[in-house]
Amino acid sequence: MTALLLIDIQNDYFPNGKFPLPEMIEIGLRCQNILNAARKNDLSVVHIQHIFPKGMGDFLCAGTQGSHIHECVAPLSNEIIITKEFPNSFHKTTLNKHLLKLGCKHVILVGAMTQMCIDATARAALDLGYQVTICDDAIAAQRVTLQGINLDTAQVNAAFLSALSMAQARVVPSTQLLHTESTSNAPS
Repeated sequence: MTALLLIDIQNDYFPNGKFPLPEMIEIGLRCQNILNAARKNDLSVVHIQHIFPKGMGDFLCAGTQGSHIHECVAPLSNEIIITKEFPNSFHKTTLNKHLLKLGCKHVILVGAMTQMCIDATARAALDLGYQVTICDDAIAAQRVTLQGINLDTAQVNAAFLSALSMAQARVVPSTQLLHTESTSNAPS
């Protein structure tokens, strides 16, 4: 059984939000296409929503419009929403319990941000024994700078995804993912 994890696809990451990410509109549309394919192919869908407790952050704050899941991937009434306060979607949440109850052995990750929640969730999923697939063109990164070295989003994605792919995560573009999932009804 495979589950699609839509991680932190929330209003504050889109234009006019409090922490807009480069190319988030295009990434959101790819996530929407993946979500539609998952629904069509009866994959389990889990929406992950990051909520900072009041006073802990400047974006994705509890009770704000910016913390809401973006309309491009709006959850259906039968889809679970799991809220978290940490980058790792499994940490202090019911995600693992939910996936085990469904019999999931494989998770597909899309959403935001590559260098935070995607990375932390992928590593935790691998530690818990899940097969992990990351859709490399359906994840958003933020530009970063360290000690005078500036990395654009493509470089951030390449650095994190190359490391994750060494740890047995499968990294694929959305076109390949959509073809694979629709023709095989998801790997188990």
